[in-house]
Amino acid sequence: MIKRIKYHVYPFDLVVGINEEYESFSKYLTDRLPNVICPEVKQFEGTYEARTLMFSGGQTAILFNDTTPKTIAHEIFHAVEFLFRRIGIGLVYDSGESYAYLIGYITDEIYKMKNEMIENNLFNKTEDISAECEEAMRVKMK
Repeated sequence: MIKRIKYHVYPFDLVVGINEEYESFSKYLTDRLPNVICPEVKQFEGTYEARTLMFSGGQTAILFNDTTPKTIAHEIFHAVEFLFRRIGIGLVYDSGESYAYLIGYITDEIYKMKNEMIENNLFNKTEDISAECEEAMRVKMK
């Protein structure tokens, strides 16, 4: 699933892909985002849990192959940090709330995507449960 998340008050958008093949994700990016060029998109090739990139035109994209909470949090931080660095807002005490609000907004949007995928059986709900959670579930079920 691919979704374009509008930042609204900032000049760029975020594109998020969950469990997408490189070919479909790269086609989406090059077809829909201005100034995204093929050499930049090629950085999404390969095997990894997730990857976040900011393109030279200012757009940011995240491709998730693992949607555990820790991976989602990690990649969202990168996306927010890339955007704010681009527009000149460093992470300091006075900018913390701006970071926190945008991280919260993106988190909500990504979990809406995950829930929609679960509802539509686009991936197994348990495939991204951490080992600790699985163990806790087994203990609870005994």
